[in-house]
Amino acid sequence: MNTLPNELIQCLRDELEGYGEMLALYDGQQEHLWRRDADAITADAMAIEKRAREIQAYRNSREAWLRRFAVANGMPETTGLREMLSFFDPDIRPLLDALITDINNLIHRVRRRARQNHNLISWTLKLQQEALSQLAPQTVSPLTYASDGRMPAPTTAVLDALG
Repeated sequence: MNTLPNELIQCLRDELEGYGEMLALYDGQQEHLWRRDADAITADAMAIEKRAREIQAYRNSREAWLRRFAVANGMPETTGLREMLSFFDPDIRPLLDALITDINNLIHRVRRRARQNHNLISWTLKLQQEALSQLAPQTVSPLTYASDGRMPAPTTAVLDALG
């Protein structure tokens, strides 16, 4: 049995905090979407991207720690944390299990909010496209996605037609 894995616990706590902050950012973004605050939405997107990079760093640290721990205990590097719980002191297992559960719950909530925000942005863009087609029908192309899955940016002809 291993003693208190302080580095692992800190990695999990950092990851948990990161996902909590990410959820708060998505909640704020949703409020800004409803208020149609373009500047705040742009700032939210940059903050979300920054937070995502930080979370990835926390996850990388945790995964590196787990790989080292797995190898040191004769397990494959790909062994998951839940599978390794029996290698930790019984007193620490509930904490590790709670952190894993909380992180997974937050990941689901973050994904759900991100999907909601994505749908709201898509809906808003569709409405804007329809409004533009009413103002200058000859300059608006149909809503299509590029081969990389992105929507094309409005052409300068649309902007020029609107003055």
